[in-house]
Amino acid sequence: MIKIDINLIKKLRNITGAGIIDCKNSLILSNGNIKNAIIEIRKLGMLKISKIKKKCINGIINVKKFNNYGIILEINCQTDFASKSKEFKKFTIDIINIIIKNNFKYIQNIKKINYFLKTNIINLFNKIKEYVIIKRINILKNNIIEIYNHNNYIGVLIKANFIQKKILKKIAMHIASEKPKFINIENIPYNFINDEYKIQNIIIKKTKIIKIILLGKIKKYIYNITLFNQQFIFNNLFKIKEIINKKNSLIYNFIRYELGE
Repeated sequence: MIKIDINLIKKLRNITGAGIIDCKNSLILSNGNIKNAIIEIRKLGMLKISKIKKKCINGIINVKKFNNYGIILEINCQTDFASKSKEFKKFTIDIINIIIKNNFKYIQNIKKINYFLKTNIINLFNKIKEYVIIKRINILKNNIIEIYNHNNYIGVLIKANFIQKKILKKIAMHIASEKPKFINIENIPYNFINDEYKIQNIIIKKTKIIKIILLGKIKKYIYNITLFNQQFIFNNLFKIKEIINKKNSLIYNFIRYELGE
């Protein structure tokens, strides 16, 4: 068996973050060649990843904006302990920075960094010993972009125009709290209302409530899931649409992520 110098093991460990035994075995397989040993470490990481069955339910929601460009993403790992590690946090920041640096216009463009993601997921696995999933990423750009991040657990990205940033920030916080699904009634797909109608109709039949109440329940459902029809949490005398209309402002889109949804 080839004898491996301890300094070479340390060097490989510093590069990959892998354990001492994995580094030593990889160097033995590669006859002491550091470049080939890195490849062996990655192969070992892929092999271990393929054996992992535990569901990834922990992780981080991260949101960042740069001028009129915003990105939101959710990355999952297996344990809360790993999600708080500096390596895991750095990985999420690296992904955001590379997307901003390349100024990707559409989420489909992110496929261009697949090699970067695959390689670094394996490297991260070798450091934290947990599988990592990039669950979802989205981009909003142009006009006024604002973000809100609540303890890396809930993130909001919002795109608007003709509005003060401090008000838009509060609306982003409102979205984090009140969980709207759509901006206004006309943005709701038919199936959302139809499904709720069927559910409430069954409930009414079972409890023999007068059917006119069905319309009230549907209306309440619509108000609950539309941003514009919600009472503003910072001033519940006004609905969001009243705040927006007062300044002739526009909200084009918003994205809300909650960890583990």
